[in-house]
This record gives sequence, structure tokens and C-alpha cells, in this order.
Amino acid sequence: MPTRRSHRKSRKGCLACKKRHVKCDEVLPKCSLCCKRNLECIYPPASASQQPSPASQEDRESQTPGCNGNADGDLHMPTRMLEVRLLHHYLTVTCETLVMKTPDIQHFQILAPRLATSHSYLLDSILALSALHLAFLEPHQSRPWLHAALKYQNHAVSGFNKALANMSPENCKPAFFCSIFTMLFTTAFPGISQDSQLVDPLSEVFQLRTLVAGCMILFIQLAENDTTGDMKTWMHIVLPEERLDEERAFLITKTDPKLVKIHGLRTMIDGSVATHQDIYKNTWYLLYDTVERWPILSPKGGIVAWPVNISESFFCLLKGGDWIARMIFLHYCVAMHLISDKWFARDSGRRLVSSFLNRLEGYPPAWAETIAWAKQAVEINS
Repeated sequence: MPTRRSHRKSRKGCLACKKRHVKCDEVLPKCSLCCKRNLECIYPPASASQQPSPASQEDRESQTPGCNGNADGDLHMPTRMLEVRLLHHYLTVTCETLVMKTPDIQHFQILAPRLATSHSYLLDSILALSALHLAFLEPHQSRPWLHAALKYQNHAVSGFNKALANMSPENCKPAFFCSIFTMLFTTAFPGISQDSQLVDPLSEVFQLRTLVAGCMILFIQLAENDTTGDMKTWMHIVLPEERLDEERAFLITKTDPKLVKIHGLRTMIDGSVATHQDIYKNTWYLLYDTVERWPILSPKGGIVAWPVNISESFFCLLKGGDWIARMIFLHYCVAMHLISDKWFARDSGRRLVSSFLNRLEGYPPAWAETIAWAKQAVEINS
């Protein structure tokens, strides 16, 4: 009697294979059997305890020829076709969602992909962000896209850390772009993966800052070494005199309700007797600059990039429980709500404000009105 061929059980296979009681090879975004039969390939939602494993996915890809693959394994077609689709989606769709009617589109659509051809960690970062965007656009098929997003993001972070450890003028631009894509990925993943667990906003920001350590150095190096001029619109440095003029015009002419509290915060900073006023004012200005320019991205990356641009001294005050630093940070959480219509910032403001306030053990009466405003601004019911 012939013996039955044994195989490893597929525990995360697609619904079509499960229904037919056949082993699914779990290739992304469409398994080989569904590809062969021209069926819709839908994976079941991942539970909180089932985090996708990039290593296991790579093992499967190295063992499975796939829909159009060959048996040699040297050029695995499912992986190649997946990456072509992700890159095409980034170039035609995702990159256009990162800017709002500014010349910066050429940086994301032309310059970043060109740099990625020589720096694999930047390419992985682009593919990760594209997969995450597809998970947002195709919620019924989000699991395989999230799987792919985590896979490429892990590769990107590993390569990015190595690049930061060996920084040079040649890899300054790709590292700068990778830091932006990493910020967007870190911001977007909790909302798109529908992780309902409240985050620690300070830990999240500290983790982000650690991940893109040296980002401010990248700005300085780019300003000094950008001989091609293709980063010119991002490298404009505001002189002190210009800054004072901008602040004066802003305080006089701006009446947008979403900015009123930022004015009030500056007034409270000016009226305080704290010994850290320079730190407060510099941090406030960075936040004011991002909000005042919205919906146009500021040269330093916009609202999402604000935590990366602020000083280490401010973070020390924030970690130490300084109340003015806390209130500046709370305004940043509210500012994130301004971009809640952007796919990569889905509900970020509300989640950050809720998590931040839940971790405050009481607060001085002087800040009660500000905290009430923050709840109202992000539509949190008291």
C-alpha cells in the first residue's frame, strides 16, 4: 500500500485552500494554488498573538516555486512580482499621498526611488510603506499586506541602523529618506493593524527618536554637502531675523481656531519663571511652524517629523515630568489630529491624546482648561 506523503501543516493559509482542505504555500499576495486556479486569495485576519514572521515567509519563498516561478530558486517569481507591484504602487499612488501640492513630490517620486537603486535599505523602506498603504486600501486583504510590510520594514531598519553607524556624504540622502519613511510606517502601523491596545505615547516617541537617531545630523550634512541642489527646497534655513518677522505676522494675522491654543501656550511660556524658557520657546516654534504651514509640509518634514526635530534637552524635561514640556507635547498630540484624514495618521491624534492623558496622575489646576480643550479638539468624550 503506498504511503501517504507527509507535509508541514499550513496554519495561516488562505480561505480558499482551507475550504478545499489543501496545503496553502502562503505566498504573498496570492498563493500558488489560487494563482493557478485564478481564484480570489483571501487570508484570514491575524489575531493579536499571531505576529507575521519575516523569516518564516522567506523560508517558504525559498522552497516554493509559486505561480510563475521556476524550480531553480535563483529568481523566485512570486517575490519579484510582489516587489514590482509594491514599487509600482508606491510610484503611482503612495508617494502622491505624502505631500500636498508642493514641489516635494519630486523628492518622493523621483529622487528617493533613484537613491533606492543603490541603497537596499531605502528600497526595503519604500516597499514596506507601499505594502502598509495597500493594507489600508484593501482591509479585506490586509493580513498578507501587513505581513509583507513587517518583512520589508525589518530589513529596512537593520540596513538603516548600519548606515547610521557608518554615516558618510554618500549615504546621507538615502538615510534621510529612510528616516522619513520609518516615521510614517511607525505612525501608521497601529491604526492600520487595528491594534486597540493603548500605547505609551512617550515610549512610542522615544522609540521613534532612537530609531532615527542622527536625523538632525543628516539635515546639517545635507545642507553642507548637497552639491546637486536636488534637496534645495528642504534645506532652506530660516535666519533669526526672518523668524521674528514670521512670528510677529503670525501672531497678528492668524485667527484659525486650531491655532488659538498654540498662541496661548506661547503666552504661558513667556509668562513663566522657569529656567528652561529657551528650550520651551525653541520647541514651541518647531510645533508652530508645522501647524502654521499645514496642509503644506514644512521643510523639516511636517507634524509627523516633529519629535525627531526637537532637542534632547526637551526630551529630558519631558521624561522628568516637567509640566510645561508635557503641555507642549500634548499640543503635538492634538496637532496629529489635524492629519487624521491622511492614511498614515489614521486616528493617531485621538490615540495619542487618550493614552497621554490616561497616564497623567493628576495635573495642576492651571492646565485644566488646556486638557479640556485637548479632549474636545480630538473628540474625546469626558
